[in-house]
Amino acid sequence: MYECCAAQLQCERQQLDQEVNRWKVRWSLMVADKQLKTLLDELNACGSAYPLIQLILTELLTMPATSASCERFFS
Repeated sequence: MYECCAAQLQCERQQLDQEVNRWKVRWSLMVADKQLKTLLDELNACGSAYPLIQLILTELLTMPATSASCERFFS
């Protein structure tokens, strides 16, 4: 994850690892029925407590799901 987002994150890998570990602990302490279901829900919930996770989730949510280049080829 760090390698693909290093330019946007502007942090050391250790910082991201620490934040991911804190985020995992947060998730492990949540009751199953209180866990969020979508990336957007998590993005809204993580706020400023997890700024690197928030940036990664923003990148994932704005990434196109598909590419139309193959369709343009046949048009």
